[in-house]
Amino acid sequence: MPTVRRAFVLLLLAAPALAQGRVSYEIAFPNAVHHEAEVSATFAGVPAGKPLEVRMARSSPGRYALHEFAKNVYSVKAFDGRGRALTVTQPNLHQWNVGGHDGTVRVTYTLFGDRADGTYT
Repeated sequence: MPTVRRAFVLLLLAAPALAQGRVSYEIAFPNAVHHEAEVSATFAGVPAGKPLEVRMARSSPGRYALHEFAKNVYSVKAFDGRGRALTVTQPNLHQWNVGGHDGTVRVTYTLFGDRADGTYT
């Protein structure tokens, strides 16, 4: 019986990982001469009634300093699963919130990057 109980507890602990929605990314370079990338991220299975919080990292593996990668992000837009525009708010430099969605959110933005190593892009 203890083995069954342990298995049940393990299953409960693993449930949040299994409940994660699917995320897919598309990256295009229509304006590469100006060092811009167009990024599209689609989040499926977003809980209804709760805003989606999208955040840009502020750190890089192996580095101990904070970096403001989001300063190179602009033209942020969001759309629901039917293609309708959604309101995007930015509570701080590295976070965008999207509410009023139907469970699917597509976020698009332009990323400026003039360095080839990618760390400070």
